[in-house]
Amino acid sequence: MGEALSADERRGLLGDLQSMATDADALWGGEAVLRRFVALPLHARMFDPQIMVIRGARGTGKSMVFHALRALRERGLPVRALFPGVAVDDPTWIEGFAETGTAHPAVPVVEEFVRGASDDDLRIFWVVHLIARTIENQNPRGFDQARGRAGDPYGAWLANRNDVPAWVGAARGSLAMATSWLDGQERLLAGQGRTVFVTYDHLDKIGLDDPRIRTRATRALLALWTSLANRYRFLRPKIFVREDLFQQSTHRSADASKLRGRSLSLEWDTQDLYRLLIRHMAAESHALAGWIQRPPGAVPLNRTPHFGLLPPDFLPETGPVSQQGFIEHLVGEHMGRGVKAGRPHRWIPGRLQDAHRRIAPRSLLTFVAAAAERALRDGPQAKGSRLLHPDELRHAIDEASRQNVDQMAEEHRVIWRLENLRGAVLLLDPDETADTLAAPRPNVVDGFGEDGRWVVDELLRIGVLRRRHDGRLDVPDIYRFAFGIKRKGGVATPR
Repeated sequence: MGEALSADERRGLLGDLQSMATDADALWGGEAVLRRFVALPLHARMFDPQIMVIRGARGTGKSMVFHALRALRERGLPVRALFPGVAVDDPTWIEGFAETGTAHPAVPVVEEFVRGASDDDLRIFWVVHLIARTIENQNPRGFDQARGRAGDPYGAWLANRNDVPAWVGAARGSLAMATSWLDGQERLLAGQGRTVFVTYDHLDKIGLDDPRIRTRATRALLALWTSLANRYRFLRPKIFVREDLFQQSTHRSADASKLRGRSLSLEWDTQDLYRLLIRHMAAESHALAGWIQRPPGAVPLNRTPHFGLLPPDFLPETGPVSQQGFIEHLVGEHMGRGVKAGRPHRWIPGRLQDAHRRIAPRSLLTFVAAAAERALRDGPQAKGSRLLHPDELRHAIDEASRQNVDQMAEEHRVIWRLENLRGAVLLLDPDETADTLAAPRPNVVDGFGEDGRWVVDELLRIGVLRRRHDGRLDVPDIYRFAFGIKRKGGVATPR
């Protein structure tokens, strides 16, 4: 089991583990981001100029990529330093929109504008903001050249970018002039052999209480760049967007298949999820980094000048340096007693995956941090060199499930229908389930009325329900624990 930890050492390490940031937007400063970011092989594909959209569910790391690119730009570091294998020469990055900072109109201002704007005004909004941000980053003196006879939208933007109606109003009727300016920028970049990527994030923060606003804003942005994609080769977008928002914004669009072909979906396998956990732990404290490298289950870390401690590029399931070794060092060899007790390195992803077998990195970080919080609150049960006990993991799945449901409900309020199944025992008869889910929840407007089969179909689509081979319905653990849905023969959560 390795050299035993003292009670004070274990509590100190658990405190660090509990403090891990689970949300990229909670990390202040580029150094914190660069010390936690894990570059996946698929990330290199983002730099393909043909990829316009980076899609992903909540918590899959879209904003982390966005923040990492910003941090590289701020520090003057080449993209290849963090993303090896990138095919294009080091590009220039311009932040086209984000919630953070004051470079863009504030999200509430954008919401108010979108609520009453026409489709033409939404297009003008994104065009003017694109040009203004490009000038601001590339050549601030160019504002004088960009100003035209049809009003002065760029001067109005400079004076107060939160006064959206003023600079959009000044630009009405001058889209041809704006397009001419973008054409000139494209010729300049082509002559220099330089690529500029314009990044967009936090589109899901627009209209949190009104999905129609969010969808309209995103649809207008996607439509703009779809029209520009065949015109410009050196000025390209990178739009980070939630999968569900992408689907809604391209619904019934003639360009939906084109956009999907020019998009990349962020998905994680178990190996990279555990590498991410190691990376966050090592960045949280020197003590945790030291614990990671202690036997048994030691994982060597590579120290770098700009990115802190990196885990191995390859972490197989079993072997001397492996997922199994690391997790057994963290929690032990079994999740219980007896020959049927599960291995924790397999048990953890089994509890966190949705019906489509996808796991969000945020879910794993939330889960481990919640287990550490439980251990500190009730007194650590782990022995030897371990930090956590299996019972603490079983308690943590409750918290991870609740947080996951809360996040999902921000966009898919229909998930609250699972309250109708509280106390039910899996597996579920599909007809009976449809009847049960037909009743709307009090004070929850989800748009599904009393059509239980429609509710079932939607929950299957978003990965909250799973249909078994015999037709019965299952609920993944990452959702069922929050609603008190039971599994026949399952192990009860310790009290």
